[in-house]
Amino acid sequence: MAKAISIKQPWAWAILNCGKGVENRKWRTNYRGRVIVHAGQSIDPIGVKFLQDRGIDVPKDLPTGCLLGEVEIVDCVPVEAMAGNPWAFGPFCWILKNPVVFEQPMPWKGALSFFEVQI
Repeated sequence: MAKAISIKQPWAWAILNCGKGVENRKWRTNYRGRVIVHAGQSIDPIGVKFLQDRGIDVPKDLPTGCLLGEVEIVDCVPVEAMAGNPWAFGPFCWILKNPVVFEQPMPWKGALSFFEVQI
């Protein structure tokens, strides 16, 4: 079993493909290690605009409701510790490293908080 976390699109895509090294959450985590990135069912239009305003070409067909890849959570800090990082909105910033994109998205039902998957 592996831990997974649901993330709205386009943020899940940006973590795995654009160097988005921060996941912003309202809650802190003490978990450190690999986590599967699950693309939630919804697409955040503000996120799409945020990326486009920075010159990032967001795919029109972002996958949702599936496992996309994995990333390592290496730290969790308050947003104040991330001054100047364009990805940091907080209030808590999970610091991410070493993204790996799966060859094919795997359809999967997400859940709140961390959840277990067997892949």
